[in-house]
Order: sequence, then C-alpha cells, then structure tokens
Amino acid sequence: MRGALAVLLVGAAWFSAACDPFSFSPHQVRFSESERDLTRKNLERIRTLPQEETFRIAVFGDTQARMTETEDGVDALNERDDVSFAIQVGDLTDFGMTKEFRWTQRLLAEIEVPVLTVIGNHDHLGNGSELYEAMYGPLNYSFYFGRTKFVFLDDNSREHGFPGTVPDLEWLRRELPNDGSYDRAVVVAHVPPTNSDFDPALEDDFAEVLRRGGAVLSLHGHVHYFSDRTPFDDGVRYVTADGMEGRNFLVVTIGPGLVKVEQVFF
Repeated sequence: MRGALAVLLVGAAWFSAACDPFSFSPHQVRFSESERDLTRKNLERIRTLPQEETFRIAVFGDTQARMTETEDGVDALNERDDVSFAIQVGDLTDFGMTKEFRWTQRLLAEIEVPVLTVIGNHDHLGNGSELYEAMYGPLNYSFYFGRTKFVFLDDNSREHGFPGTVPDLEWLRRELPNDGSYDRAVVVAHVPPTNSDFDPALEDDFAEVLRRGGAVLSLHGHVHYFSDRTPFDDGVRYVTADGMEGRNFLVVTIGPGLVKVEQVFF
C-alpha cells in the first residue's frame, strides 16, 4: 500500500464497507493475530535496545485520514539512524473504524524502529476504544527507558462526558512516585491539559501530579499545530505535535538536564 494506492483509501472506505458481504459493521472487531497486542510487542523490542543515557525519539501528530502525508513521514523517518523509537500521539483514525485502524497501522508498521501509540478522541468514536485496545492494548501504560520513565494515558475527557475521572489522576500519581526509580519522566496523552476538551476541573491537578512526579515533558497532539510551552510556570514543558497535514514530525532529544525539541519537515 504505497504511492497512488494510499490516495484511494479514504474514498474507498464507505464503498468497501457497504459492498463487502463479510463486513457487517465498519466498527467490527476483526483483527488478525499480527494486528493485535501491538503495544506489548513494541515494548518488547524497546527493551532489547541499548538503554542510552541520552537518546532521541520521533513524535508523529494526528494521522486521521492523512495517508499520503503519513507515508511520506514514515519514509523521512526511515532515512534517519539516530532515533531509538517513535510515538504517535493519538487520532490514528477519523471515525474510529476498523479499516482506518488497519490503514494507519500498515503505515506505522513500516517504521523501522519500534512505535508506540496513545488513544485520541477520534479513536473513541463508535466502539473505537474497543478496537484500539484489541489492536494496541491498554489505554494507560508505562515503561522505563534507562533512567527515563514514559507514561501514556487516555485524557480524552470530552469523549467520556467529563466525568471527573479522565484522565485517571490516581493511576497517574501511582505511576509517577518520584521515588528514585527514574531521573525524569515523560507523559504522553492526546489532549493538552489547557484545551477545552480536557476536563477543566482536573487541569491544575494534572499539572501538579506531573510537577511532583518529576516530569520534564508532556507530549500531546489534538490541536494540529506545533507548540512548546510551560503554561503552568513550573518547568514542565508541554509540547504539541502538528497534524500530519503539516508534513512534519518531531525529534526529541532527552538526557540528563536536556530536553531538545526539533521539527523535521518532509
């Protein structure tokens, strides 16, 4: 699925869903074994990598229906040899449909380094969260890369109806104990906490958990533009990746006393 074929994917979605006699619903959970449990599989790959003190990661913004741009971004990333792993910050899909998850994952699978994801608000549409969990795994998870702890979580408050429980701050506090088991933490969630789709009742508490937990960086998407700010004046940088229509991804260098964010255009 390269080149001109990628351009046809979005237009074919509704036609193929209607004409395929075996596709009873565009939200049907129907993945092969190779398409399931991808977070665990990529974490296993990451654990085999050299746990370097200073390292680089690539960060892809919202892909949604941007197949051609995502394909070009994958090609640009594969030309580099200085990135340990990649992160996609949510909205892999536009409508939370099975075929959309498949299309995006087929492109992400071409990235030569391990790739991790977090769920976006569009990925929740329909039964998208069920599809996401089937393909990738838990909505909230964490891991260590050397002395850096990464924490991924669902913070799509609006999609949950602003219940006062998303993001799950109690879970986040447990994951960020700042107990000496890591030197710095990086949080990854789709919606920036200053955005109206994030539960405003939890905004300050979220920032406080990150500050107390030793976070140096919080990575987001959702807004479809690049920003790099410290909105809570506590030293924690909140970075949003541009959508893939902007034809760029981020390369983030992390190390002792170092967080460097670079936009890479393709």
